[in-house]
Amino acid sequence: TPAGMPPLDPERCVRLAVEAAARAALSSRGELYPRGMAAERAVKLGASSLLGPRELAARELRERLASRYPAAEPLPERPRLDELLDAAGLKLVWDRERAKYRARTPPHSHTTGTTTSSPAGARAGDEEAYAADALDERLRRTIRAQGFLALSVPPRYFMDAERYLADGLELAAFSLEAELIRHMRALAAELGADWRVVVAADAAPPGSVDHRRLNQLVQRAAERLQRALVGADAPLLLTRSGLLARYRRLDLLAAVQDECQRGAARAARILCIAGGAPDGLPVIDRQALPVVVASAWARPGAAWLTRAAAAAGEGGNRR
Repeated sequence: TPAGMPPLDPERCVRLAVEAAARAALSSRGELYPRGMAAERAVKLGASSLLGPRELAARELRERLASRYPAAEPLPERPRLDELLDAAGLKLVWDRERAKYRARTPPHSHTTGTTTSSPAGARAGDEEAYAADALDERLRRTIRAQGFLALSVPPRYFMDAERYLADGLELAAFSLEAELIRHMRALAAELGADWRVVVAADAAPPGSVDHRRLNQLVQRAAERLQRALVGADAPLLLTRSGLLARYRRLDLLAAVQDECQRGAARAARILCIAGGAPDGLPVIDRQALPVVVASAWARPGAAWLTRAAAAAGEGGNRR
């Protein structure tokens, strides 16, 4: 910004950048995306726009995504559209009689119109067990596809869930906090900085020289951490993300998720978070995880949590 002029607000900066770029566009939610973005990617990124209604006609579905990403590639006709919805993790099936998409119902239930009811003899426990099986299959499918999935787990089940995921799915545990600190220590040593000074800078007032230097160190360490996450050959269970939230580097997780969706990651990344907002959205230390694809996060139900606790032993972390 020229001297004497007030700084531009972030939204205005983004709009100016889009106007200056020939290949970039801005969605109705302020997201940057490439012009002519593939229909498959538009469905994945805009999946949250399709949640809520019990039914959606194909025309309504197209209008919703076109409204959000007007410069993206138009969605194809059925049955190719069905394949894109399934690839995005949206549990929508085509109802031929009503000529609309509707939410897929679990086994042991029948649907009349838009109302789903359980047949005689079906129990709530059956549906909960089905949901637990479905989540396990979703996890396995994510691993096979080298994708990304975030799980919001109640804090008292967190350690059980970690063990269940690591042992049952053969995932390598990866502490984001420990690895971020390791990269920060390595950078400090390369720069000849005293680690005790770095630690003390954590308590420095915001805007101070020490605080700015610490943030610069964290940014460089986060860049190294991101490269390590994308380049690791084994499927990883990402845990302990609180330090990323403290330093406001949750964008790193969004970048890793994007790399997985583009097929740039070498293996799957499963993120386990302790807690979550009341509506189930993934939250880390009161900061929303920037998961822009609805199919990229899940909130396990009671049956899955019980299964995790049983597999992990007696669930000693809940005492």
